Amino acid sequence: MADALAGGLRDEVDAGRHLLHLDLGHVTFLDCAVLGVLARIDLRCRSEHASLILVDVPHAVVRLIAL
Repeated sequence: MADALAGGLRDEVDAGRHLLHLDLGHVTFLDCAVLGVLARIDLRCRSEHASLILVDVPHAVVRLIAL
């Protein structure tokens, strides 16, 4: 899951996308690998003046990301 997510997001940034929306509305679980992907892609987006926007994030995921 994390590898596929990383590849897809990386492809979007490589294609020159400057605004990435990631809908987490149906997410019930995130492991550390996925959190790492989100952190790395966010850093890359920031370095390229792009934005990663998480949409419809469940409260439990918000709490996890806040840690």
